[in-house]
Amino acid sequence: MWRTCGTAKSCRQRLPTCSVAGELNESFTARDILPQIEVAAGEHVDVLVLRILAALTPADEAAIKQFADTHKVQFWLQTKGPETIVPFYPLDAPPLTYSLPEFGITMPFAPAEFTQVNSEMNRLMVSRAMRLLAPAAGERIADFFAGWVTSRCPSRAAARRCWASKAVPRW
Repeated sequence: MWRTCGTAKSCRQRLPTCSVAGELNESFTARDILPQIEVAAGEHVDVLVLRILAALTPADEAAIKQFADTHKVQFWLQTKGPETIVPFYPLDAPPLTYSLPEFGITMPFAPAEFTQVNSEMNRLMVSRAMRLLAPAAGERIADFFAGWVTSRCPSRAAARRCWASKAVPRW
């Protein structure tokens, strides 16, 4: 079943109704092999990851490219698990990035990597955490929740040494 996506700020700005499925539905023949579309919103590009269960037809490839050109998004394809995600079109799109301007940091990320959905709220939280931590030059910092480096990078910039570890609980 085709559905429109939710409320990602970047998606709303670039695709007013976020009608990815609706527009592609008109000419897309691979509906039965496309169980999911994921959105990865970066600062300079949005990526739509199409999970496909079989090869795309030339007509579907043309429809995807037309949609990408019209809406200035990049498509990636996923044939199996997350490790199979690869760029499809356009290949010269800017990388997905997330920045913490207060700290002069820009971090690239891949479509399947965890990022904060609300970048403005995340920037506020990292800023507040750094003010509370108040790292001084020469201090050593250990960060045990460095899952996607949003706190590790500012810590490293502020302190002399920062040791980070991604602690993932096994439930």
